Amino acid sequence: MNLPMVDRIAHALLYEGYILYPYRASSVKNQLRFNFGVVYPRAYAEAQSGNDASAMQTQCLVSGSESSLLEISIRFLRVVERAAGEGGEPGAAPSANGERIPESWQEAVECRVDLP
Repeated sequence: MNLPMVDRIAHALLYEGYILYPYRASSVKNQLRFNFGVVYPRAYAEAQSGNDASAMQTQCLVSGSESSLLEISIRFLRVVERAAGEGGEPGAAPSANGERIPESWQEAVECRVDLP
């Protein structure tokens, strides 16, 4: 198996829709977030009349022998709230195109869980 190729494909799928389009705070598409495959905390999902998922299940068919080993790697994006001034980020000042940089925003941080 070509693990570097699998990793490149997984990376492309993970970030599909997140970084394909330039981010502008004033863009209508960026004012309401929609992502496929989002999993919310149970309390939040229940408060939304059950319209949002709080669990996800994946099934995989594996072919091998009794001596086969299986390694599982789970990768996902986790939303993180950021505020101006954190980590050297600029505050609410005009950007190069004249837009104001938001004082706070959400961004995704890639997380990975490896299971032997």
